[in-house]
Amino acid sequence: MNGPHFALTTQNCADRLGVLGIEVVRDEVRGLIHEDKQLVGVSTESGAQIPCDAAWIATGLRAASGLAASLCDVDEAGFATTDKHGQTSRPGVFALGNATNPITDLAHAAAAGTDVGTWVTTYLLELLLSEKRAATCDPQ
Repeated sequence: MNGPHFALTTQNCADRLGVLGIEVVRDEVRGLIHEDKQLVGVSTESGAQIPCDAAWIATGLRAASGLAASLCDVDEAGFATTDKHGQTSRPGVFALGNATNPITDLAHAAAAGTDVGTWVTTYLLELLLSEKRAATCDPQ
């Protein structure tokens, strides 16, 4: 790869933007200020109104609901944690795609589905086999 190499951190990104005269404001954006359909500023959680004609706003990624948390262990953002086969902390509950990775696009989620689907099928077959074996050994 051509060009300079550097570790991407919040601080060195802020430092680099500062060299270009771009201020990094660490405050939550609460609204956009428009005049004649043109962005002229942003309002922040602390009440500041920052004039601008463009804004790059970093959004936090959080699970849209508590569904995963009600079924299995989740990470700090509320997304299901799994092993490499999509198995969660709860037996029989598998997760993939945007349930485990908020920036997964459709193609990657579909690809993960084909992989995880194989493990779900194996899991279900093993359950069925276990039930059949138990019924065979049970002298009822």
